[in-house]
Amino acid sequence: MTARFGQSRGHGALNGLRAALLACACALPVAATAQPVDRPADPRAEEIQKLLDDEESFAAEKLAREALADSEKLLAAQALETANFHRLLGDSLYVQRRFEEAEPHFREALEIRERFLGEHADTAVSAADLGYTLRNQGRLEEAEPYYRQALDIRIAVLGAQHPEVAKSWQRLARLVDQRGDHLRAAGLMDEALAAGRVAFQATDPVLVEWTGERAAMLHDGGNLEEAEKGYREVLRLAAQGIVDTDGAVAATAMVGLANLLSATDRPEEAETMYRAALAARERMYGQVHATVASVLEGMGRLYERQQRYADALPPYLRALAIRDTVGGDFNRASAENLLRIGAVYSALDRPADAEKVYRRALAIRETLDGLEARSVADVLRVLAGTLRAQDRLAEAESAYKRTIAIDEATLPPDHPYLAFDMMLLGVMFSGQQRFVEARPLLERALAIMEGNKALAASVPVARTALASLLFAQGDLDGAADLTARSLQDVREARGEVREVADLSVVMAQIRLKQERFDAASQHLVDADAIYGKVSPGSRSHIRVSAIRGSIAADRGDYAGALPIFREVLGKLETIYGVDHPETGSARFELGRTLFALGEFAEASQVLEKGAELVQRMAEVDAATAFQTRTGNVEDQAIARGAVFDGLVKSYDRLRGAGADDDALAEKAFLIAQRVIESQAAHALAQMAARQAAGDGALAGLARERQDAVSRWRRADVKLTAALTVPPADRDAGEVETLRAELSAADAAIAAIDARLATEFPQFAELQRPVPVGFEAVRQRLGKDDVLLFLADTAGFGGAEWETYLWAVPSSGAPRWVKLPRTTGELIAAVRELRTLMRVAGEVRGAASLAPDTDADRPARVLEAANKLYGATLAPVADMIAGKNLIVVPSKRLSGLPFHLLVDEIPGAGAADGYRDAGWLAKKHAITVLPAVSALGATTAVAAQRPEGLPYLGFANPLLVGRRGSNQSAFGRDACPDLAPLDAAAAGDETMPELSTLFRGAVADVDAVRLLEPLPETADEACAIAAQLGANASAVKLGEFATETEAKRLSQSGEMTRARILHFATHGLVSGELQGLIEPAIVLTPPAAASPDDDGLLTASEVTTLKLDADWVILSACNTAAGDGGGEALSGLARAFFYAGAHSLMVSHWPVASDAAVRLATGAIGEIAADPQVSRAEALRRAMAAEIAAGGRRADPANWAPFIVVGG
Repeated sequence: MTARFGQSRGHGALNGLRAALLACACALPVAATAQPVDRPADPRAEEIQKLLDDEESFAAEKLAREALADSEKLLAAQALETANFHRLLGDSLYVQRRFEEAEPHFREALEIRERFLGEHADTAVSAADLGYTLRNQGRLEEAEPYYRQALDIRIAVLGAQHPEVAKSWQRLARLVDQRGDHLRAAGLMDEALAAGRVAFQATDPVLVEWTGERAAMLHDGGNLEEAEKGYREVLRLAAQGIVDTDGAVAATAMVGLANLLSATDRPEEAETMYRAALAARERMYGQVHATVASVLEGMGRLYERQQRYADALPPYLRALAIRDTVGGDFNRASAENLLRIGAVYSALDRPADAEKVYRRALAIRETLDGLEARSVADVLRVLAGTLRAQDRLAEAESAYKRTIAIDEATLPPDHPYLAFDMMLLGVMFSGQQRFVEARPLLERALAIMEGNKALAASVPVARTALASLLFAQGDLDGAADLTARSLQDVREARGEVREVADLSVVMAQIRLKQERFDAASQHLVDADAIYGKVSPGSRSHIRVSAIRGSIAADRGDYAGALPIFREVLGKLETIYGVDHPETGSARFELGRTLFALGEFAEASQVLEKGAELVQRMAEVDAATAFQTRTGNVEDQAIARGAVFDGLVKSYDRLRGAGADDDALAEKAFLIAQRVIESQAAHALAQMAARQAAGDGALAGLARERQDAVSRWRRADVKLTAALTVPPADRDAGEVETLRAELSAADAAIAAIDARLATEFPQFAELQRPVPVGFEAVRQRLGKDDVLLFLADTAGFGGAEWETYLWAVPSSGAPRWVKLPRTTGELIAAVRELRTLMRVAGEVRGAASLAPDTDADRPARVLEAANKLYGATLAPVADMIAGKNLIVVPSKRLSGLPFHLLVDEIPGAGAADGYRDAGWLAKKHAITVLPAVSALGATTAVAAQRPEGLPYLGFANPLLVGRRGSNQSAFGRDACPDLAPLDAAAAGDETMPELSTLFRGAVADVDAVRLLEPLPETADEACAIAAQLGANASAVKLGEFATETEAKRLSQSGEMTRARILHFATHGLVSGELQGLIEPAIVLTPPAAASPDDDGLLTASEVTTLKLDADWVILSACNTAAGDGGGEALSGLARAFFYAGAHSLMVSHWPVASDAAVRLATGAIGEIAADPQVSRAEALRRAMAAEIAAGGRRADPANWAPFIVVGG
């Protein structure tokens, strides 16, 4: 309600009437059935009433209870005097606000009086008593009949124009108004005024007060024209002296009229009226009073509606101080005021200040209403917005999700708030490139809004949110179409409002991306005109200038763009300060422009500040992701990696220009590490963090937390997706199950965190990879090691994509070079080389591999490998000669096994070109790491490591081939004598259609069984076991090579003891078959699929294993591949590192089965013969032996797929 009048039970006006009635209560004429009346009236009735009048309610209660008990004993429970004491006891309880206790006494009094008195003034009092009590319990609908009963009796007994009748009409009107039926209430107030004009004098102030109340009812009911007349009538009568012009009635009418004028776009009149009301209330109540605060809040809303945000803040802040003083720190009025202050701070681009007041409002509402209340969701929504504005995305995500959870629990499934909150979370996910999670949220929000005519005005907002996702995915035409439709709808419905400016900016950004510069500029003209009127100098207005600068830069007019970006950055620094994240994009654009103009020194200074801001936000996000366990938030340093790319390029251009080249090299080295952090690197860091715990119990606790967080994330993603499904189609049981899983994981994590906080406080920091400098690298290298770190940098300021190489030896000076070919050319060269290498014969994995019939292929492979060597490692050839190489490949070179490069091509007369070529595999042991920070991460093995088992292997799954008749795998389920290896003959069957392998959520085990059998892997595993001195039970073959067995061994701890863990079987890559969304290892399928065993050990299932293996060998195809996200080493490799593997042997492409057998056994044989040999050296020797054998075995397609990853 806009302006309300106070309301009380109203006993005071009836006290005189009641006192008179007390004396004759027992002498009233009654029906024949009444009790005798010869007993004198009990004097305690008057005594009780006097105590009530003197506000001695507890004493009154005590006496009333005694009198009631005596009356019921001496007279009867149904006696009139008993009814009177019921009423007096009810009064005593009522004034103590013990309404539930008062209710039965008022009911008893009413029942007795109805029985013995009928339509009588006392009966009317009891009916009114009961009505008031029900109203105070919030039972308004139940109360109304009793208000009406009291009114009807008084009309019958006292006459329609009696003062008590007029007051009864007014009380009924207030009740109906409280029920929300404002116009019916105004009609009832008309009856009160009509009766009052006869009952009272025409100049009675009560009539002026009721006129004001009626105006407020009309106001709330939407009849603004009549409401305005009523407010002005009150002020006219006040001017005539009927009521005090500075009194409560006139001041309240001023506030109501001011609110009405504000809502009807008459701000000047409204402001004048607010100021008059404020002065009146200050004179009446002083500076600190709730009514003064309400006027100040109205003024704040007026200024806010006019977008005069700076003017709105002072009255809001003063009102807050009053609310706090009057109501204490935790009161609803303060919470409401804090929300308005937060909105003003947000509009003033002061999100940090907004966050502070929103958090206080949240604390108030959580305390008063509970953690899951609707009022709490309303605060969480705006709090999430301010966190997002500060780039604290992990915290924002948590707040948005909590808001949606409350929405789901408290609102209908098609409620606008639910749609709006889903849209906000979807927009944030879209900005983080989490498109799979974003799209269903945005589509569900749009569907709700389009299905509700009342939400037509919100449809353009939801449509534009979906357009932002399309824009981020590169569908510029789709984004432009949706945004253009929204722009047209808003223009037609509302004219040139701020939303039109916002949408015009979006359209300008799309057209800029499409290089339609003129169209982009026109949209900016439209936006500039609107912002100039409604929010000049705001962040949105400044963004118009920034896009103009980007248009100039993208047109190549960097000289024209430079002053624009300088001005934009200056304005943002003035508003936010030099260290605020909001300045980040402007610094990037200014740095890019300076770079393009050749001002590399200043460009590097500007970009360094931008990089510092991004790194700081990355640290905040990482810490928050740990605390809130979202964990999936895109790292700021990766999401905004362009600033790092530009800084590396700037440092490169500064070399040789009087700068300290060595210092520049190390600065660039550190910066470049920020943009290649991978999931595998994070998994290694997590394992290292567990090892750093040292003590076995504490390390186990750390692992338990990581596992619980993984479960939480998986359930959280599934729940978010499930909630986007319309309720009619939703699996309610699944939703409840997922919520239970989240709750259980939350409880487990909270309990673990309580211990880790005291016993291992650095655990959270250790979980995130951190860039390391040259000296730290040297300390981690062996004396014959050289680190090779490659990093790609995106196009920047007119420069193309470029790849840089840092070579860091264990001693001596590092070297930093820009590779001679662009990143795009390197990508093409790697693709060409891999395309040339075809694999013949039987393969592992699902790829279809054609026979090799190209006689010229070897020469072309060698030429391509040699050219690629010249473009990558040749610049550091002198540094790597005779060294072991530790390679951290860039993302775009991650598909290249570096031992495949050739530094020397044999002469034309060479008998076997492959055998005689200068492969790096002949000269260098090569280890691959996912990040520089992973160097040494796997070496800090806990001191209390239990005694290990030398080997555990899984091989020869029971598969029958496409025809379903190949039994070659059967009967090979043990190693009876651990005999040496006999290479198996190649089969001739092909793989089944992969689209048949999944049926629903689990694999179709019958289709999995049709994969090609691999009986020779039994020989491979048995031979390795023999080489390592393992017993026969360490080899799980045939019917024992199952998911169930692998998980059992993990749970029992036996797998944890294995120092070498080996899977010799098919490997499948995500996206390779329908239904497989992550990489998997094929094991023996069960008779019937279950969630625990469907024959495919997926990457997510690998993460649940408990390992401590020095080496995990995956002699299957494509096990180095990613999980579909474009990042190498992000699938099985990441999963095994997380599970506890120290290093891996994985493959880059489909592996020839016979070659895989020889390579795996050869590498293990080298280690068995000489335990001091490194894993990388062991693999190198096995590859060298294949090359030396010549012929088909020297074909790199056969020996080159495998790499060693990790320490």
